[in-house]
Amino acid sequence: MKKIFISFMCAAVILSGCSSMSNTGKGAAIGAGGGAALGAAIGALIGHDGKGAAIGAAIGGAVGA
Repeated sequence: MKKIFISFMCAAVILSGCSSMSNTGKGAAIGAGGGAALGAAIGALIGHDGKGAAIGAAIGGAVGA
């Protein structure tokens, strides 16, 4: 439950800070956040949630930009 709350708070902070960003910056931030969330979820299923989140954030950020 604590991880879910922290995830929602991080998403709220990221999305609220996007009002003055360029579209490229927004895409990178949203891609990194989404990739980290998806990577953490998949990593939790296989037992490596931290590593999965880091890899997901890196790939999501690169694709989003």
